[in-house]
Amino acid sequence: ITAVLNVTTPGAEGFVSSLAPGTFSRLTNAASAYVYPTGSSVVLTRYRPVVITPTAAAANEYTVRFVNNDPDVDGFNRSINDGLLCLANDTFYHAILRPNGATSADIMLHYIPATDGTWTGMSHWRTTNNQWNDMATVVPSTSGVFTTLNRQGWLFANPGEPYVLTDVRPAAPTVTCPTVCENSSGNLYSVTGGTGSGYLWNVAPNGTIASGQGGDSLFVDWTTGSGYVTVVSVSPTGCNSLPDSCFTQPVAAPLSAFADSSFGMFSNDFIFFD
Repeated sequence: ITAVLNVTTPGAEGFVSSLAPGTFSRLTNAASAYVYPTGSSVVLTRYRPVVITPTAAAANEYTVRFVNNDPDVDGFNRSINDGLLCLANDTFYHAILRPNGATSADIMLHYIPATDGTWTGMSHWRTTNNQWNDMATVVPSTSGVFTTLNRQGWLFANPGEPYVLTDVRPAAPTVTCPTVCENSSGNLYSVTGGTGSGYLWNVAPNGTIASGQGGDSLFVDWTTGSGYVTVVSVSPTGCNSLPDSCFTQPVAAPLSAFADSSFGMFSNDFIFFD
C-alpha cells in the first residue's frame, strides 16, 4: 500500500506518465487505498491521481494511465453516450483496467474545478456498445487541492478502459396537465420529481405563460386549440434533464344565450330560459 511515494506539493508533484498502451500497474492484496500518482507533461503539465480501493483482500492487478487530451481525439466521442450525460470532460480522461483478479473496487478520480470545470458523475466507455455509459451514483469529496468523485464497488463487468468525468443530467420531472377551458387564464401546471435546482418550461403558441417560469408551478393563459406543455429539470451547472410533457385539449367554451317567454309592461314578471 505504501510502496509508491511521490511529491505532492501542488504544481510540483511527482507522477507516472505513460503513452498507450503503457500503464502504471499495481498488484494488490489488501482492502485498502492504493494511490496511482498519474499525470502528463504533454502540451500542459497535469497531475491527476487515481485511488483504487479493492473491496476485499484478494490478489488483483489494477492498471492506470492518464491521457492528457480530449477523448474525441482517440475515438471516444463524448457525444456518443447513453443519454444520461449532459457534458463530458474535453481535457483529459483515464484508462483503468483490472487485467488480473475478480475483486470489485472503489475508483476515485481527482480534478481541480478552477481549471477542469465542475463535474457530478463518471462514465465508462464500453466496447460492447461503443459509447459512454454513466457509472451511476458517485460520492463527492475533497482531497487537498482536489475535488474527488468516488464510484464505490465498481465491478469491471464490461470491457473498455476509458473513464471520464461528466456532468450527469438531472432526473426528469413529471408534469400534470389541469383541465383547461378555452379562453381561460391562470391554469395551473405542476411538476413532481426531478433533481435539478429549477425548471424550464415551454408552452404551445396558443398558451401564454402568466407566471412561474423556473419554478415547479406554472400559470398559463390559454386561448383556443390544443398543444403541449413541456418541462425539464435544470441543474446548478445549467444541464437539462430529459423532458416530460402533457397534452392540453381545451374544453370548448359554452355558448351563452337566453330567450324570454313573456312580454309585458312594467311590474309584470318575465321568465327567461337559458
